[in-house]
Amino acid sequence: PACGTAGFLIAADAYIRQHHDLYALTEQETQFYTLDAFVGVELVPNTRRLAQMNCLLHDIGGEQGAIKLGNSLGPVGQALPKADVILANPPFGTSKGGEASITRDDLPFNTSNKQLAFLQHIYKNLKPGGRAAVVLPDNVLFEAGQGTAIRQDLMNKCNVHTILRLPTGIFYAQGVKTNVLFFTKGEPTQKVWFYQLDPGRNMGKTNPLNDDDLKEFVELQANFADSDKSWSLDIAAID
Repeated sequence: PACGTAGFLIAADAYIRQHHDLYALTEQETQFYTLDAFVGVELVPNTRRLAQMNCLLHDIGGEQGAIKLGNSLGPVGQALPKADVILANPPFGTSKGGEASITRDDLPFNTSNKQLAFLQHIYKNLKPGGRAAVVLPDNVLFEAGQGTAIRQDLMNKCNVHTILRLPTGIFYAQGVKTNVLFFTKGEPTQKVWFYQLDPGRNMGKTNPLNDDDLKEFVELQANFADSDKSWSLDIAAID
């Protein structure tokens, strides 16, 4: 959802190609991988054209294209098939800001917060056992009212096992704290593992995040280990 120029899809395809031999696929599997495995939705027509071109250059989607034009918070999103994996960096703001108005009638909770609406779309659109990684600002973790209800619904329906706390300047403007929520649909959340990423430098377009910055996070997250930068919160013990 809100795929922009399809960077997450391209990176996912590159990861799969690096770790799997696609030449070993059957003809039917190859056709599925090429034409149907990747789906993106983009609201802005010119951005969607760039995303389509990006996918075509990487053999994703075939001539039919992998990127749908439309609003994931409207009928296009409502009609999407259930997904095994969803990667997302939803736009921020309220439903009155920008063109991505919230017109879905199937989301459990009404909200003017686009990120909370996108979050509902994402966990609703996962298959049982499906996984998601979603970039969200701090207000989604702490907003009261419907925000509390949506988080509770998310944790009842999904295992929110990891929250990666990011320094400012990576996905949003300087001063806006962001997180990546990792969750799996099908089981309620029992324990959440947090990691505070601190590369020791200011982040931005000229000084981007790199693989070395995330190395410790990946190593610790494999076992949800505690450290001076990571800790766990036992949700089941909170009454």
